Amino acid sequence: MEFENKKIQWLEYNIFSSYPNLICKTFLRHGGTSIGAFANLNMSDTVGDHPDSVKVNRSLIQKAIDIENMIFAKQIHSDKISLITKENMFSVIECDGLYTKEKNIALVGGYWEGLPKEDTELTWKYYT
Repeated sequence: MEFENKKIQWLEYNIFSSYPNLICKTFLRHGGTSIGAFANLNMSDTVGDHPDSVKVNRSLIQKAIDIENMIFAKQIHSDKISLITKENMFSVIECDGLYTKEKNIALVGGYWEGLPKEDTELTWKYYT
């Protein structure tokens, strides 16, 4: 699949800076492979985007945060939160929140609303 190599952009939250083992980022739409209504960095495999685009977009994020295991919930718009373990991390998990006690697992949530307020302390980082 061909795509223009653009910069992936994300937000980092200063409130987590005292936790060196925690990575918390909000990735913006720029720099991915999806086109049309899904452009650019769509990570959802449930909205009709081409599966190859989603796969490449997810691998770009994995490379950006240098992590092998990224876990996505199948979001169901509920109050269900699920514990991710090494035993269930590759299962389809229907919930709207994830947590883990395991190391080296990225828990990924998709959000379409509720972006940070203007007064939130943010740091811009760029990855190419």
